[in-house]
Amino acid sequence: MQLRFLDFGEIGDNVILNRGNFLFPQNIFIGDDVYLGPDAFLSSFGSLTFESGVITGPKLSVYTANHRFENARAIPYDDELIVQPVTIGANSWVGGGVTLLPGVVLGEGCVVGAGSVVTKTFPAGSVIAGNPARLIKTRNMTQYYRLKGENRIYLRLKANGTL
Repeated sequence: MQLRFLDFGEIGDNVILNRGNFLFPQNIFIGDDVYLGPDAFLSSFGSLTFESGVITGPKLSVYTANHRFENARAIPYDDELIVQPVTIGANSWVGGGVTLLPGVVLGEGCVVGAGSVVTKTFPAGSVIAGNPARLIKTRNMTQYYRLKGENRIYLRLKANGTL
């Protein structure tokens, strides 16, 4: 299915969207200098935000809602959805085959290892991996903020031919 940029809630400049599946694009907000790898599945019943500078690998899956199973009117679940937004912080790098579950917030500059299943929020600079994802280390935020201050954003540099 081909989507026009007008179908999104908001979309910035220098955004590269590869082929993939997008649901409810009006709830997807994308900042500047974002690369979304191929074959992404974005189930955005709630809002889904890719802040500026985010790069994702292929086969990203993001869910912003889950079926209600506790106190449900049917089994295994009923028709009520529990909706929670997902935010991927500025200049984060999300590897291939990652799954982000409802309510996840990745702070600015996070790195998510390939194949991870992210079930909770992580602060800025977190390097996470696994199923469920856990903190592996924290990146050098002094260097991160220096590069950010110098406007050394990968996709912007690549677009300008300065990388």
